[in-house]
Amino acid sequence: MNTSLGHLVAILHRNNQMYLNTHLKAYGITSAEVGILMNLFKEEGKTQEELSKWLHIDKAATTRTVHTLEEKGIIIRKQDDRDHRCNRIFLTEKGKTLETKVVPVVLAWSDHISKITGKETYSRLCNDLASIFTALKKEPIQ
Repeated sequence: MNTSLGHLVAILHRNNQMYLNTHLKAYGITSAEVGILMNLFKEEGKTQEELSKWLHIDKAATTRTVHTLEEKGIIIRKQDDRDHRCNRIFLTEKGKTLETKVVPVVLAWSDHISKITGKETYSRLCNDLASIFTALKKEPIQ
């Protein structure tokens, strides 16, 4: 078994993407769009920069995904009242109806992993990965 953390995380990530793409295809949603949608389901009105930071992806990737979601009629960009240089992102009515379809699919992935590993192992893995992420933010590799 390969013990490279990066390799294993990448494989899990790809499996998650394939699962999401398969199960969300009927709703016209891709795995690349899920992060933005999940964030907006919790709180609308975020800027693209805020979404980029939360997702830890570059601004160009966020812009492409926001544009695609906008073309699909799922989100709308509105100019910020105070800062006209930035746009705030909101769900359309179509986007709001997707919450009851997308969230259960996303949660089912984590629930399945938790069932096959056991809740204690799942929780420990999540905590350990969060600790690694926090440590890397404080001490990035050069």
